[in-house]
Amino acid sequence: MKRSRSRTLAATAAMTAVTALATLYLSVNTGTALFTLGDTAIFLTAAFFGPLPAAFAGGVGSFIADAAVFPATMWFSPAIKAIEGALAGFGELLARKVAARRGGAAGWAVFVLSTVAAGAWMIAGYYLTNSLWWGSPEAAFANLPNDSVQAAVAVAVAAAVAPAVSKALTSAKSARGKNKNETDGKPVDVHSEQDGSGKKDEDGGRGTDG
Repeated sequence: MKRSRSRTLAATAAMTAVTALATLYLSVNTGTALFTLGDTAIFLTAAFFGPLPAAFAGGVGSFIADAAVFPATMWFSPAIKAIEGALAGFGELLARKVAARRGGAAGWAVFVLSTVAAGAWMIAGYYLTNSLWWGSPEAAFANLPNDSVQAAVAVAVAAAVAPAVSKALTSAKSARGKNKNETDGKPVDVHSEQDGSGKKDEDGGRGTDG
């Protein structure tokens, strides 16, 4: 239990850093808009680690990035991105249950829909906060295309990458478990010894060399 918790904490810290770095450096500036891959990192965190790590990575990662480049948004970005991560993460939990009952394709569809819902929340959240910040819904409307494209890219990348990576991780885990079972499953007679030729002795565990 402690080992699993430590791994979760380490993964959460790592994905928080990835979210911040993706927001800061994995971006495209068109001159009129800035597109980042921060939301993509949040959705991938949700896919692999669930709602709580995704909410933390989204909230704290976006806070760090905004504090570095645009402090004006660092007070409302954490709430928007944390809820975005939680929505995608809870969608992933539901997707696993659906996949167990109806197959992987159905589970994948549920996860994609959850990221669409999370992206829609992000768009709406920034529209509302920008309306308050700029004092005009019309002015905030100008940023909707930017947020919409950013959310669409995040959904597309997560939908494409998450299943492949998840399959690879599952295969690797199964292989490790199989190897461990093959090793641990062999009966070991701790009372028997072997002589120099590698043959077991036949006299109560004592060697025949005297």
